[in-house]
Amino acid sequence: MKRLRLRAAGCVAMLAWCLLSGGWAQAQKGEPLSKPYAILVYADWCYNCKQIIPRLDPLIPKYADRIEFERFDMTNDERKVHSRQRAQDLGVGPIYFANKGTGVLLLINRQREKVGELRSTSSDEQMVAALDALAAGKPVPAAVPDTAP
Repeated sequence: MKRLRLRAAGCVAMLAWCLLSGGWAQAQKGEPLSKPYAILVYADWCYNCKQIIPRLDPLIPKYADRIEFERFDMTNDERKVHSRQRAQDLGVGPIYFANKGTGVLLLINRQREKVGELRSTSSDEQMVAALDALAAGKPVPAAVPDTAP
């Protein structure tokens, strides 16, 4: 019952935010993002997250001026609500809702399209190649394709 109340409260909060801030309308206008995004779908308990973060952290400063790095925290219901709101704010709600796992770095171009992903199984070279391509607005190498069905 507590979980249901939390979900209902989260839905009400998201609806209120959308209506009052105009964020949904702004995000859906199709205006390009100022930078592409690399969004880590993360949870404290996720083994794959614990594998990818130490490899990703040193790369962030190298790309911070060309790529926005973000985390969608899936650790608990409260953090999921916040992440959902942030996804809606960025205009990537459909990508957020289509993603079914944690431990994945979603690569989003300036047009708010998922162009690839990185996982803990991606090599360091694949990570660099994918981030280089994302930062340059080029196609992400086939070595790190979108693995969603």
